[in-house]
Amino acid sequence: MRRLASLLIIFLHVSHSTTSEDSISPWDPPGSTNFIGNFNGCLCREYTSIYATCYNPENCRRFPRNFRTDLNRFRLATTSVENITVADFDNLTNIEVLEIEANKDLKWIENGAFTNMINLKSLSISYNSNLQYLDEDVFEGLISLESLSIRQNSFDQVKNFSFSLKSRFMPNLRKLELIDLRCMTVDKDDFRNLNGSRLEEFNLIDSQVEYIHPEALLPLINLKVLNLGRTSLTHRF
Repeated sequence: MRRLASLLIIFLHVSHSTTSEDSISPWDPPGSTNFIGNFNGCLCREYTSIYATCYNPENCRRFPRNFRTDLNRFRLATTSVENITVADFDNLTNIEVLEIEANKDLKWIENGAFTNMINLKSLSISYNSNLQYLDEDVFEGLISLESLSIRQNSFDQVKNFSFSLKSRFMPNLRKLELIDLRCMTVDKDDFRNLNGSRLEEFNLIDSQVEYIHPEALLPLINLKVLNLGRTSLTHRF
């Protein structure tokens, strides 16, 4: 583990938690707004020069495939969508920032759902209280992705999502955020599929992780910043 330690700047600081002003509610940022329409029960609107969003916790049960926008940021937030499937994003391949957040019934993202999202640079899959697993090949095609945030879903083991983190699918990934993680341990092989990755920054703040295997982060050969602030970590490696 000494070799890994020489590559890292480790932060164990305590600071105020940062929450995006629009992380849950998609309807209240400043600026003008345009209501685009109702698509499969999803209410969709654009916040001029900020982002487009589709929402509706009661009636938005299927992904709004017919919705399109010229903005480069899209949020699917506070819906009852259960599944995200292949071709759902076919009208949104221009998107550079995608946030799938606070969808209370979301249980599954199909392999191939992101295949055509070649322009995507930032992806958040967060606050989806029924999402318990990510398939191993779910991120195939994200060749431009630089930042991935996975926060407050329902994973009870790291490997329930970490095996989907494959460097060959995300060759340009530089920043990984696993914030508010409810898992207790990080095992030796949990990040094996990131072997050879370009990942430089890894944030594991506000988590319940108590133990990280001494060899768990060895695959991250380009890691420069490891942030463990406000974790429950009792084992120092």
